[in-house]
Amino acid sequence: SDLRYQFANREYRAQFDPDAGDIVGQSASEVLTPEAFALAEPKLAAALEGKSQCYELELPDPVSGAPSFKEVNYLPDFNAKGDIAGCFVMATDVTERRLAAQIVESRERELSSLISSTAEGIYGIDLEGVCTFANEACIRLLGFEDVSQLVGRQMHELIHHHLNDGRRYDNEDCAIYRALRKGREVHVDDEVFWRADGSQLEVEYWSYPQVVDGQVVGCVVTFLDSTERRSWERELEEREGHLRRVIDNMLGLVGVLTPDGTLVEVNEAALRIGALAREDVIGRPFWDCYWWNYDDVSVARLRGWVERALNGELIREDVPVRIVDGELMEIDFQLVPVHDADGKVEYLVPSGLDISDRKRTEELAAARERQLNLALEAGKMGAFEWDLVHGRVAWSD
Repeated sequence: SDLRYQFANREYRAQFDPDAGDIVGQSASEVLTPEAFALAEPKLAAALEGKSQCYELELPDPVSGAPSFKEVNYLPDFNAKGDIAGCFVMATDVTERRLAAQIVESRERELSSLISSTAEGIYGIDLEGVCTFANEACIRLLGFEDVSQLVGRQMHELIHHHLNDGRRYDNEDCAIYRALRKGREVHVDDEVFWRADGSQLEVEYWSYPQVVDGQVVGCVVTFLDSTERRSWERELEEREGHLRRVIDNMLGLVGVLTPDGTLVEVNEAALRIGALAREDVIGRPFWDCYWWNYDDVSVARLRGWVERALNGELIREDVPVRIVDGELMEIDFQLVPVHDADGKVEYLVPSGLDISDRKRTEELAAARERQLNLALEAGKMGAFEWDLVHGRVAWSD
C-alpha cells in the first residue's frame, strides 16, 4: 500500500495545519513530519496486516510550535470479503492530559525525593495493613537492608506485634489501625517498633488516613526514633521523683509558684493539713487555694506578697492559714524568689513552719507577765534584777 489518505475530516487536518486544504490523495509521508512518519510507518504496516495499533505521537503545534501530543489509533478496515482494504486513523489531542500528567509526575518525583531525604521514617499501608512503600529512613531505622523486605509485608506483624513489656499487641488494639477504621489522624509517643534483629525501637509516630473519593484506602505512618528523648524524660522523671520525695518528707509546708502566682508543685505536708488532694490546688492561683481564701484580707495580703517577691524581695511573716475543719494555724511563712541565668524571677517558693506551739508559749508568757505586774501593783511592791556579772541592780517601775 502507498499509505495515501482516502478521506480526512477538518479536525484531523487541523492537527497538522489549520490552513491545510483537503489531504485526500496525499501520502502519510507527505502529511507527517519525517520523525512522525518514521514512528508511524511500522505501526501502519502492522494495522494493514490486521493488527490494531495505539500509540502516542509528539508533534509541534501548527500555530505556536510548542510540543503537542496525539493519541493515535490505527484500526484495520475490512471489506465485505473480509480482506483488509486499508485502516482507519483516529488522532486525539491529549496535550492537556499529557501536560497534566507531566506535572503530576514532576510533583511525584519531588515528593519522592522529599520522602527519601527526610530523617523521619515513613511507610504506607493498605486496608489490610500491607506495606505499599517505605522510605530510606524507615528501612534504616528498622534495621532492614532493602525496601523489598517491607513492601508486600503485613507491617503490624512485622514491626508492631508486641508492646515494650512483651505483651502481645493485637491489630484490634493498634492505634495505627484505629486511623484506618475511623479515618482520623492518630499520634502516639510511648510505644515501640521491632527491628529486623528483634530489638526494640522506641518511637513516636503519627498515622494519617489516605482518603480517595471519600473512602479510606490506606494510611501513611511517619515515625521518629524517640529513644534518646525518652531516656532523657525518664532521667528527668527520676530526678523530679527524688526531689518530690525529699520535699514530701520535709516537716514544713513547701510549694512552687510560677511568676503569675499559679501553684505548680506542693508537698504532702501542705496537702495533709488541709485534707486536700493535688487536683484541688495544682494549677490554681496560690491565693485562691484553701489555705488562704478564707477571707478577703488573707487573699489581698498574699497577692501583695507575691507582687513584692516578683520584684526580688524575700518575704517572711507570721500569718494564719486555714487547715482541716476550717481551723486556723499560725505559720512562719516565707516567699523566696528564684532567678534564672538572666536574673529574671523564674519561680517563687513558698514555705511555712507550724509555730502554733511557739505562739501559745509566747502568749502564755505574756499573760503571766501581765498577772505578775498586776500583783506587784496591787501590793505596792517592786521587783529588781541583779546582774551578778557587772554588779548592777535594776528596779522595776
